[in-house]
Amino acid sequence: MRQVKDRSVTALVLGIISLVIPFAGIITAPIGWWCANDHIDSVDRGYLSRGRGMAVAGKVLSMIVTILYLAVIAFYGVFIIFILLGNLGSS
Repeated sequence: MRQVKDRSVTALVLGIISLVIPFAGIITAPIGWWCANDHIDSVDRGYLSRGRGMAVAGKVLSMIVTILYLAVIAFYGVFIIFILLGNLGSS
């Protein structure tokens, strides 16, 4: 039963870390999302019987943080493109 707790707790802890610690989510959120998916698949297939709730919570947190970081990266990417195009047009 220890393995059951470890993977679901790992997903939840990585989701919390990625939400709380700035810039750690770039790395920890996708890993937490992957751990949660792996654990949820194991529970759904019947290999494991416990820990699905913690894995789902970790997956949701990791998904939220991943989407937020992607939105921030896209915003800054568009911002930089507009700055570069503005500088090129004024020359």
